[in-house]
Amino acid sequence: MILLLLNHIAKEYRQAVILAKLLMGEKSLYIDQLAKNLYVSRSAIEKDIQDISNQLHSYNLSLVRKVVRYVYKRRRSYSSSSDILFSS
Repeated sequence: MILLLLNHIAKEYRQAVILAKLLMGEKSLYIDQLAKNLYVSRSAIEKDIQDISNQLHSYNLSLVRKVVRYVYKRRRSYSSSSDILFSS
């Protein structure tokens, strides 16, 4: 029971941090960087983003998500980098 409560509090904290960063004017947030800074997995951040998106939808607001890919010419392969979560 206590672990469920702590998990709920941690989730609300993460979502508050993400929203605060947006409200403070950060143009772009990266999922991998948020996960690293908040000590959680990428999937936890993605779930938080989905929850935030659902909450914002009731106010007719939405999030913009873009994917950035880098190509490494030396290795002749490519890999995807962090997603840009919010962009203005």
